[in-house]
Amino acid sequence: MRQGRAWHASDTPRERRRAVRFFGLDHARREFRPRLFSDRHALTGIPDLVLHSEEETVPVEFKVSSYEPGPGALMQLVAYSLMLDEAGLPPVRRSFVRNLPTRSTFELPIGGAERAAGLDALAQIRAMLADDDYPPPTPVRARCQSCEFRELCPDVW
Repeated sequence: MRQGRAWHASDTPRERRRAVRFFGLDHARREFRPRLFSDRHALTGIPDLVLHSEEETVPVEFKVSSYEPGPGALMQLVAYSLMLDEAGLPPVRRSFVRNLPTRSTFELPIGGAERAAGLDALAQIRAMLADDDYPPPTPVRARCQSCEFRELCPDVW
């Protein structure tokens, strides 16, 4: 978590000056770290950036790992999309992950299948919490080195 906090403290001011050319939305209005919520899904969150245009709303996450975005990043963006959908904004059909170490940008679709998977993941998480049952650690332990929850995880200690 320390890496992510350090980036937000140091790089967000620089990001405000950068163009949105990485995302192909030069006409979009940028909103940094908006507080989102959903009464319907009992969710709250703060995406790094939301791009607003007349045609679409696009959540963006900046990652400090050098990996391509996996299912966890997609589920995070789906959760933001569910909250943005509820806000009555133009539709969310896609999202982006901007990988800071490699300066790579990944576009991730947000459609019906992704939303259904996100809602299923929410149901599974709520069931685990209700049963006080936690998932096993990742089989790829190298991922723990760049995980933002490393300091909180009992499997890393």
